[in-house]
Amino acid sequence: MLRKYKYFIFCIIIILSNRINAQHLPLQISNIYSNNKITNYHGQKLILLDFWATWCIPCKASTIQLEILQEQLKEELFIVSITNENNKIVDKYINRHKIDLMVAIDINNKTIEKYNVNRRPYAILLDFDGNLIWQGHPANLDKNKILDISKHYSNRRNSKMLKDLFEIKEEAYSFSNNNTPVEQDELFMSQGNSYLENIFSRKDKYIYYQGNIEGLISCIYNIPKDLITSHTEPQYIKINIPTEVFYNNIDGLLYRLEQELNINIKTTTQKDSVFVVEDIKPNKLWDTFQIEWGEDRLTSNYIIGEERIQADNCSIAEICKIISENTDGTYIYKGYNNSKYDWDFTFYFRELMIEELNTEFGLYIHKEIYPTTRVFIEKKRRI
Repeated sequence: MLRKYKYFIFCIIIILSNRINAQHLPLQISNIYSNNKITNYHGQKLILLDFWATWCIPCKASTIQLEILQEQLKEELFIVSITNENNKIVDKYINRHKIDLMVAIDINNKTIEKYNVNRRPYAILLDFDGNLIWQGHPANLDKNKILDISKHYSNRRNSKMLKDLFEIKEEAYSFSNNNTPVEQDELFMSQGNSYLENIFSRKDKYIYYQGNIEGLISCIYNIPKDLITSHTEPQYIKINIPTEVFYNNIDGLLYRLEQELNINIKTTTQKDSVFVVEDIKPNKLWDTFQIEWGEDRLTSNYIIGEERIQADNCSIAEICKIISENTDGTYIYKGYNNSKYDWDFTFYFRELMIEELNTEFGLYIHKEIYPTTRVFIEKKRRI
């Protein structure tokens, strides 16, 4: 009797919570790091946001329990694990402790601040309209409680798709004053107007680049240079960028470049007809021990031959950029895998290249209307 009374009170709280705390979708995140490997989103009435961090020791046990809960409630519940740490940090953690739930990155703290999340682990339970139902420690949610809540939505139809749950906000490319500043002495840069061959080389602690500013911006955004428009005089630079800055503080780096080079860097997104690349069989991708050129190599980490491209430690997005700049098409990676791989494939004939990338590396390439990032570089106006 007492148990039924508690659930009655709990359900009353749910109804009042829906009316008072409407927090509508979509949720703003930076990117989806990995998909849910237990179930896909197919109209579940309840969404659980699991806020975690790689430094949070209790989060590991909590994740395991939530994976069990997801396995038990595939039809009623969809779980998303959200962290505000960057992809590189998450990479290291996932390599040691795999997560089968969907993992999302909220690097700009949009969703974390929306729900005033100030501890880990922490969970938010929403209905499919984004109304807040429950919040607290995930250990306080169990299968029976979720099933009782879901009964109140049995007569309501959910027609939303996964794209309706999230709005990707890549605000790491904006220049807010809240960004961690990159100090002038962190970047060893010289500049001038004389021509320099473009070289992008990864070292242990520094990224070395020489060439025009468009080439550097292309490397930072990981897009081909034909998606960059410059309205400035040609500028050539030599620069050493700390690896930590290049991968984890892009906004601070871009802000410093704007200040040093007296330019403004702006981005827009528009839909274009491009070759979309998907890693449908990631187990076929080569590891990083197939090609070893060494850390001391002061040239780019890829070679363009007469018919083949070889690359040492390049991500799929980087390979798409290389292909785009050496063929007559634009190739965009549609995925969230930022790991590095080795590559060796033909590019002389498009059909042969697409076939080899599919059979040897598990990449599926097809033409599609797809959102692409374009960058505009302008000279700062004097006030």
